Amino acid sequence: MGVMKRLLAAMVALLSLTGLASGQTPDPEVFEKRVRPLLLAKCTSCHGGKEPMAGLRLDSALGLRAGGPRGKLLGSKESLLLKSIRYNDPNLRMPPSGKLAESEIKTLEAWVQSGATLPSGSGDLGVGSGTQKSFDLAARRKHWAYQPVKFVLAPPIDGVKTDIDAFIGARLEKSGLKLSPEADKRILLRRIGFDLTGLPPTSAEISNFLSDSAPDAYEKQVDRLLSSPAYGERWGRHWLDLVRYGESMGHELDFELPQAWQYRDAVVRALNADVPYDRFVTEHLAGDLLEKPRLNPTTGINESVLLTGFWWLGEGKHSPVDIKQEQADRTDNQIDVFGKAFLGQTIACARCHDHKFDPIPTKDYYGLYGVLSSSRFQFVSASDPAPFERAAKEIGALEKTIPAVTVPREVISGELDLSQWKASGTAFSRLAQPGEVILLGDEKSPRPDVISRLTAHSALGGRRQEGALRSPTFPLEKDFLHLRVRGEKGRVHLIVEGFQVIRDPLYGPLQRTVENAESRWVTVDMRSWKGQRAYIELSDSPLTNFSIDPSGNPSAPFDGWIACDAAVPSNDPKPPALSIPPITGGQGADTGGQGAEFGELARKIRAIDAELPVPSRAMASCDPPQGFDESVFLRGSHLTRGPVAPRLALALCNAENASLPPITGGKGASNLGRGASGSGRRELAAAITDPKHPLTARVIVNRVWKQHFGVGLVPTPDDFGHMGEKPTHPQLLDWLARDFVQNGWSLKALHKKILLSRAFRQSSEAKNPLFEQKDPTNALLHRANVRRLEGEAIRDSLLSASGRLDRKRGGPSVFLHLTEFLDGRGRPPQGPLDGDGRRSIYLAVRRNFLSPWLQAFDFPTPFTCIGRRSTSNVPAQALALLNGPLVKQQAEIWGENILKEPLEKRIPQMYETALGRPPSAEENRAAREFVAGHEEDRAAWADLAHVLFNTKEFVFIR
Repeated sequence: MGVMKRLLAAMVALLSLTGLASGQTPDPEVFEKRVRPLLLAKCTSCHGGKEPMAGLRLDSALGLRAGGPRGKLLGSKESLLLKSIRYNDPNLRMPPSGKLAESEIKTLEAWVQSGATLPSGSGDLGVGSGTQKSFDLAARRKHWAYQPVKFVLAPPIDGVKTDIDAFIGARLEKSGLKLSPEADKRILLRRIGFDLTGLPPTSAEISNFLSDSAPDAYEKQVDRLLSSPAYGERWGRHWLDLVRYGESMGHELDFELPQAWQYRDAVVRALNADVPYDRFVTEHLAGDLLEKPRLNPTTGINESVLLTGFWWLGEGKHSPVDIKQEQADRTDNQIDVFGKAFLGQTIACARCHDHKFDPIPTKDYYGLYGVLSSSRFQFVSASDPAPFERAAKEIGALEKTIPAVTVPREVISGELDLSQWKASGTAFSRLAQPGEVILLGDEKSPRPDVISRLTAHSALGGRRQEGALRSPTFPLEKDFLHLRVRGEKGRVHLIVEGFQVIRDPLYGPLQRTVENAESRWVTVDMRSWKGQRAYIELSDSPLTNFSIDPSGNPSAPFDGWIACDAAVPSNDPKPPALSIPPITGGQGADTGGQGAEFGELARKIRAIDAELPVPSRAMASCDPPQGFDESVFLRGSHLTRGPVAPRLALALCNAENASLPPITGGKGASNLGRGASGSGRRELAAAITDPKHPLTARVIVNRVWKQHFGVGLVPTPDDFGHMGEKPTHPQLLDWLARDFVQNGWSLKALHKKILLSRAFRQSSEAKNPLFEQKDPTNALLHRANVRRLEGEAIRDSLLSASGRLDRKRGGPSVFLHLTEFLDGRGRPPQGPLDGDGRRSIYLAVRRNFLSPWLQAFDFPTPFTCIGRRSTSNVPAQALALLNGPLVKQQAEIWGENILKEPLEKRIPQMYETALGRPPSAEENRAAREFVAGHEEDRAAWADLAHVLFNTKEFVFIR
């Protein structure tokens, strides 16, 4: 048996290594976003224009490729460009004004060493002022993707039953081709099983389908799979690729993004509920601003607000030297993900200059920048809000039974108006008014508390209420900020330019813990950030940002409170003098003889509070009291400001293909720019979900088509612009988009329409050489495409085959099993080898500690929107399946479990479980010989399971 095993293993390894290797396609964005701005800022003033210095032109593709008198500029790891910028040769140092920053050198090194990709067909790149092309917005808008979705009728084709087949058939007929025969029922069931749920069909499901001879037998299987909870998990993972889902920030210490899994689970639930896609998009962009949010029918949680967490899933630094630069990079990533995921547009290419190909002026980019920089990060309760709101009202009614007293009114010059602050959650249900008496303590030691000034007081709603109170954004024009606060486990934050990761040594002073029952002044030194924007955040719990309990432990205490009655920016390091009456003991209030009454009142309040559940938290967005516009950053540098760009002046976001009206003026406008109340995310969502919008529906139907056919009708799903590829079937794309909208933006209805088509149900066998010659890439879809499964589906199939798969849904992510090579700062705890049997979507996604096993199968680095994963065929995949500890473990479990079956059923059952079919006569004979003499030996059957795991058929769908 040992010789046979080694022979089969060697054959498996050889088979796994065969095939065409394909890596990532060259990405012109690297040049557009990183290299071009660097050349513009550092090189083209000398090496551009009419008379470039030394005959070397760096403002055109021709010049970059040709080089100059000293030779080729690009083309090797020791290129002339790299030699000059490294300053190793005293006779060749560029730029002569001073060596580039190390990060800039690394950018150029990475670009050159990866092949120095230039945008195809770019010709004159327009880098230097001497060659800058005019920006013809009207001409660029004539591109097919920006035209209205056309009303088209399916062409009349004999013998077709669906409109999709009519469009596909018409193109095939025109080229002398036709659809291939329908695939075998076993192949079809395996195909739709993986497509819709990411899992192989069970033996029982196969048997039921094979025995069902009804005309709608296949349709019933599609309906069954669409209604499976596994559907949301499968398509949720596709969506997580688009929004660069990660659960840590990367960078040096890979700090955790607390409770990121709440967003993941909300996506899965939304897809399973078939939330209309326009609503799904709206909730992502502005779910916190909806008048009627979508509440979970079972738990009561606000699903709409949870989806806004996608804005905050990107990478980040914990101690950037330049906090405005960090905001610019973070916002650029948000814009990049938004543009690609929802519109199929590379909007972020306009950060430093007008887009070189698409109708996206730089002012449009900064119009969107203002929307996002006006938006705020928050932690929100992922619990049913109803009991908390009800408790806040009941406690408030009880406290109002205490008579108010008269207190002197005092005013501090220059203080921020607390009445303009905005609350989220229920902790700050209202502001306490001067003279109001509230009750702290418990029934044994009640403490009447006289409010001397207008006060933000979280204890008004009960100690287990959660939430935050945030000031309007204000410019840091003074040296110091004085806040008079008191509380227990409360926190005060000065959030500068939206920066939340408050950590020493640079940013620790921006947050303070409040642990004092008496009001005290807290002073924040703002001198390091003068000239920037900031707002104040008060929170009554420790889970307010990434500095406290970053794991988001739900058992962390939520019984804190905080009160603030003054916030004063000042150039004086000393806080203002303010005479106030004592705030404990109820002095100033007539409390005589009321001790027992106060005790009973305190008992009732504590009883109401004690009935509340411990709230869980999730990342989300919220709007400020006012929004503000951002200036254009000249050449992408925040240090050089141009004109103010009105928020939402975005042509691409408008159904009429013209600039949206800016959000200007109106109530709530501030002196920070032409700003009206709110960020503008609500208007943005309304614009791109307009049924007439030319991009939104086209982009999503193309994404769905891509996942079912292996390639989209537009092969570049994240770029519908001039640099993307044209649709292979433009009329079909428009028909699908229009039909999708008319059918209520239902993704499940779209899936079903595609899966019921004959085009989808074709065989993948390439039997006709003439057809292959006429359509070698299968662009016209004369047959189905053979597709390799993603790493997650392969891993889930391993668990399913062995019987180890745990179908539990949702909840905190399972830590990865870390190899000895996965080490470094921020290393998370060790997880089980099999991830507790959970589906791959529930494994933790730590940016600095990604699964090497999944990465071998092209799991994407979660940096930006990935609508088209690479599909490589490399030795690492063969080694992962042949030698991976997880594969060996699952083979051993399967080998043990199969012994429970009768001997004659074991081999057929293993083949059907792994490959969806019975073994051929030759396969059956070879397998019997393989285990001969060891029929009751677990190791022998584990070896057979291991061989099946390593077949091509296990990791491909036909």
